[in-house]
Amino acid sequence: MQNIGHKLIEIHLTRWSNMKLVIKYQNILSLVLASSLIWAIGCNSESVESEDIRTSGMWVKMEADGQADERTRVVVELNVGGEFGTNVVLSSGEYLEAVAAGVTKRMAEDTDFLDIDYQAYMDTNTSDTEVNIRFYRNSGENIVESRAILPTSFVITSPLSSEDYSLQETVVLAWTPEIQDGSTHFFSTITCINTEGETTSSSSSEYINDNGVYEYDISTSRLFANGTAGLNTAQPCTMAFTLQRKRFGNIDPRFGEGGTFKATQTRKVEGVTLHL
Repeated sequence: MQNIGHKLIEIHLTRWSNMKLVIKYQNILSLVLASSLIWAIGCNSESVESEDIRTSGMWVKMEADGQADERTRVVVELNVGGEFGTNVVLSSGEYLEAVAAGVTKRMAEDTDFLDIDYQAYMDTNTSDTEVNIRFYRNSGENIVESRAILPTSFVITSPLSSEDYSLQETVVLAWTPEIQDGSTHFFSTITCINTEGETTSSSSSEYINDNGVYEYDISTSRLFANGTAGLNTAQPCTMAFTLQRKRFGNIDPRFGEGGTFKATQTRKVEGVTLHL
């Protein structure tokens, strides 16, 4: 099975308590993604009240992710000073709303590590559903023209989380419906126990044809660059696979610093067993 894109990035984690990143650059896009990972370790923890910032001075990131539980997670992050700038915290009286399939929900603040965003869960992941995000300000300004369309919903039919594989096997991923002329983002993670009893993991991602089937060669994981040397072969490993379809929408032009609106459909299979 031919895939249509270069591998984007590969990450190798040696210890959960002391994380080490090994970045493999194969093109310019890989370098951009790697730089983003490095930045994330030291991102900006400062914040400013929204009432002190005009909409024309804000940069915005919007995401709508259709998930397997038939819901869509909608997330908005507001910054001043661009993508890597200072977090904007909504002042009293200012708020964000998400609208999908005729339902409107107020978005709630969600504080992650060194980050502040706003989220809501919409009770649909139906193909081609429009997600509209609205921003209401104390000044009376209503910024309501940020819109994106969810990609086609799908189901992964193989592998199942109960399945077992050996290192010499190939995992056949299958999903439906397919999009013959499209592409999808494929993520894989393999986690094992090393001979010192520690958890070690390798993850990679690439774009592949969205034609409903993909053959994943387990032995190509960085974990097995030296075979099974350094790994506890008496302990099974676990594998996880993710497919993500993606589209981009439009943000309201009144966000003067720009931004992005990404709509996705994400499906995962976790806990697949690998015997070394």
